[in-house]
Amino acid sequence: MILNISIIKTLYYSIKFKMAIFVGRNVAIKLSRNSNIISIPGARLSIGLGYYSTRKALLHIGNNGTLRINGSVSIKKGAHISIQNNATLEIGDQTFVNEDSKVLIYNSCFIGSQTAISYEVLITDSDVHSFHHSSPNGNVYVGNRVWVGARSTLLKKTNIDDNSVVAAGSVVNRTFPQSVLIAGNPAQIKKYDIIWEK
Repeated sequence: MILNISIIKTLYYSIKFKMAIFVGRNVAIKLSRNSNIISIPGARLSIGLGYYSTRKALLHIGNNGTLRINGSVSIKKGAHISIQNNATLEIGDQTFVNEDSKVLIYNSCFIGSQTAISYEVLITDSDVHSFHHSSPNGNVYVGNRVWVGARSTLLKKTNIDDNSVVAAGSVVNRTFPQSVLIAGNPAQIKKYDIIWEK
């Protein structure tokens, strides 16, 4: 793993944001005026490390945008994290965002601890364009110990409580209770009282 780290970027961003930030060699970090990464003591963020992909990871934070890191967080190779102006993304301890997934935040998104975001997942809190004078933006909440399956899409107004599983290829845009398996387009509850092992 050490051979894949950009020493210069790792030192620069770790000093700039006063936390441990490990940056891979094939990573683009684009920060705007007054953008920020905030962390709890002892937090650690790795970007663009792990696995075998050659695709570039991207972290973009717009003007007054904020990324909050609440522990050890891993953003894998090929993943894109984009936090627009004045928006906030908060990620909990022992959570990872896998290869080729995209997290596009225009307002607010919370992702809890010990949560697994599989590959090619899309998470966004905005339609980007408005319809009939409605607001294009909302919020996304993903609780603790949630497993989001490959190629799933989480749209604005998504609220997934703790210990739940989102089956691969699901499209989610409403509230679900804890410990459920949800699947489909639109996603619906398929099982209750589930337990999964990370």
